[in-house]
Amino acid sequence: MDQSLPIADLTVLVIYMAGIVGIGLWAARKSQTSEGFMLAGRSLPSWAIALSLFSTGLSSIGFLAVPG
Repeated sequence: MDQSLPIADLTVLVIYMAGIVGIGLWAARKSQTSEGFMLAGRSLPSWAIALSLFSTGLSSIGFLAVPG
């Protein structure tokens, strides 16, 4: 039984990983301090923070409630 991934799957995986690393490096060069990275320079609007918190809660509730 052959357990290896097809070449197309490996290609997609490598391209995806390279893209994620590239985005991380691009974002890291724009941040000068850890506070700037973690808090976005304290420049986020309150509605964006609220939507982020709401979607996080909604996602976890759905993850626990759907199987039940």
